[in-house]
Amino acid sequence: PAHTLPRKGGFTAYTVLFFNRFLPISVSINIMVRGSSLLALAAMLPVPGAAMCPGGMMGTPPEGHAPVPSMPQYNKDLADLDIQAVFADIKKLMTSSEECWPADFAHYGPFWVRLAWHCSGTYRESDGRGGCGGGRQRFDPEASWEDNGNLDHARALLAPIKEKYGHALSWGDLMTTAGTIAIKS
Repeated sequence: PAHTLPRKGGFTAYTVLFFNRFLPISVSINIMVRGSSLLALAAMLPVPGAAMCPGGMMGTPPEGHAPVPSMPQYNKDLADLDIQAVFADIKKLMTSSEECWPADFAHYGPFWVRLAWHCSGTYRESDGRGGCGGGRQRFDPEASWEDNGNLDHARALLAPIKEKYGHALSWGDLMTTAGTIAIKS
């Protein structure tokens, strides 16, 4: 249940009390949202008893950074990358709905098109950076933008593919490739 507090500067403050039916605890948090953002927030909250996606938080590192290989290491790994195997793995996952985040109509294609679109369209006024290079959508502030709601699940679904191919396959390349394959399918 949510309790609405007075609006301040276009934002509405909510106090939300969460009860965990499996544990004898409850948590109260205060949040500030605009418009219907509370619904978007509620959609992103974990569902008790729901399975964790195979990639968990790998697609959205909680520490706010991820290791980057040296250029010589990246070039070596890239030379060994079997891009056709990457394509095959993405195609296979695209039509295998996971219990943790079921695919609409048994197909993740539209989800990945949205992921690629939002990743490529990110832009930060603070430092003038953006685009999908570096997979910056995985980090704040982009990761928490309302427009990018639930895309953490898309990244979590793709995380085992990223892990399989390591540094040879960047997050930016994986997200745009998944979107491209989805469009072609």
